[in-house]
Order: sequence, then structure tokens, then C-alpha cells
Amino acid sequence: MQQFRALTKYLTAIETDRFGEWQSRTETQRGAKKEIQLAFVDYSQLVCQFEADVYRFQAENKALELGNYQQILANNGITWSHKQMSEVAVEHLDAQCVSAMIMAAVRAERFSEGALLDFFRNGSITKWLQRLEAIDQFEERTRKGE
Repeated sequence: MQQFRALTKYLTAIETDRFGEWQSRTETQRGAKKEIQLAFVDYSQLVCQFEADVYRFQAENKALELGNYQQILANNGITWSHKQMSEVAVEHLDAQCVSAMIMAAVRAERFSEGALLDFFRNGSITKWLQRLEAIDQFEERTRKGE
């Protein structure tokens, strides 16, 4: 059984997806005559589904304690920042930490429009999913006694 298949199933689709595009619209402030420019990311269906699956994964895997993603990152010497999370070498990180980075990337979107888009575009999401896939493969080989 592959514990992370709910997330790693996206690896192939990520290769060809555009993830989203920045959009803008102009709105008139209520009661004012000036217009304001609003920028937002129009995410692809893949990214929207991925985000929903991350939250579902969190709910179904309570033992990973992904609601405490900031503390998990801190315990592993990683700050909740785009730069450090994107640059961290994942080869020796455990499943909880890698899953916490994915959760942190999804949550970052709530505070900084476009953060998740950047994690997809710079390859971080792919790197993290590949690490989870490697962990699944290792655990499967271990179960089989290889």
C-alpha cells in the first residue's frame, strides 16, 4: 500500500500542466470614484484538485500532524519561507517533514497570492512529491523483504 499515492499521482500530470496564470481586473471601490486594480491567480484544474487532495490527505493521515506544519518545519531546521523551502535538499527528510512542506506551500497561498504557483513553477512541488514516492517505494521494498 502506498501511503502517499493520493498526492504522488499528480507527478505525471504536473509535467504538462501550466498551473495557472496571473489575471487582473479593475473594480470601483464602493462609494468612491477611483478604481483599484486587483491581481489574482486563475489556477488550473489540476492545482485546485491538488489543493483539495492535500487537505483530504491531512484529514485522513492525522498521525502526521500536518496541522502543525510550521512546528514540523522548525523541528527540521526549515523556516516557513519560499526561498528556504524551495532550496532545501529533501533526500534525507522524512515523510512528515516533506508532507509538512507541501501543506505549508498550500497554506502560503492564503497569505501571499501566487505562492503556490511559484512552488509549482520552480519545481518544488515535483521534488517533494518525488521524495514521497521514493519513501513509498522504499517502504514497499522493505515490506517485501528486499
